[in-house]
Amino acid sequence: MLFGKFEICTNKIYRSKSGHWIVEYNCPSCKKEILTTRCDLLIQRQDVICKNCVKERRNDNYKQRLKLIHHDTIEIVGEINDILQTLYKCKVCNNEWITSISSLINDKNPSGCPKCQGIVDANNKRKNITEVNNIATKYNLIKLFKDEEYTVAGKKLLWMTNDEYKYKIFMSYNQLQQKVTYLTRNAFSLRNPHAIYNIKRYLSVVEPDYELISDKYLGAKSNLTWKCNNGHIFELSWNAFSHSWRCNNIECFRLRNGGEKSILWKGG
Repeated sequence: MLFGKFEICTNKIYRSKSGHWIVEYNCPSCKKEILTTRCDLLIQRQDVICKNCVKERRNDNYKQRLKLIHHDTIEIVGEINDILQTLYKCKVCNNEWITSISSLINDKNPSGCPKCQGIVDANNKRKNITEVNNIATKYNLIKLFKDEEYTVAGKKLLWMTNDEYKYKIFMSYNQLQQKVTYLTRNAFSLRNPHAIYNIKRYLSVVEPDYELISDKYLGAKSNLTWKCNNGHIFELSWNAFSHSWRCNNIECFRLRNGGEKSILWKGG
């Protein structure tokens, strides 16, 4: 039976438990069977189409707006859903990420490829190499990297203090600009891969009678193996050594406390 442009299956008209008449008809667009109430057809709502057609029209609208806003640089990989997130691919950098369609076609502030956007933001925040040279001069540092290695202000680079210690500092431009007092702390930080080198530099300048045997640094509070000029091997953390703790052998202890002139001296 035809009702307007709808083909109604008369053998599938029935009353629901709530008392409404249910009509099953074929959608004129996609030819799928749709369930609706009888009153929808009786009140001449001839523009009623199935949910599948509504979804297809909405998705077509989304694709057109996506192409217009992002200039056909974003490809839809997954299935479009106006509520759930789906997979998209950038045609410029081939990056894939998951987001919602509403964030991509937002009229006020549409989002885009996070990788491409990160590169743009980094370039906007990037300082000129002249400013990097100025901060090195200001804090008496020597650059141990090439100018081409400096890409963003947040990237950690290798510096050297221009003094007798010659510490190797592993910090970014932003860190140097914010906290220059962290220079010495960074020299012996666990995040600095040159901490062992810096400790040996300290010994060569301040404590030439001691030698660092350990070649692995696990932090300022982890024990390291040392050797004093008397041949005693002992373990002590860098935190304790920097606070004047030294060899715990009784012979070295007496020597540090006055030697033969000390009241604790008993020969040796």
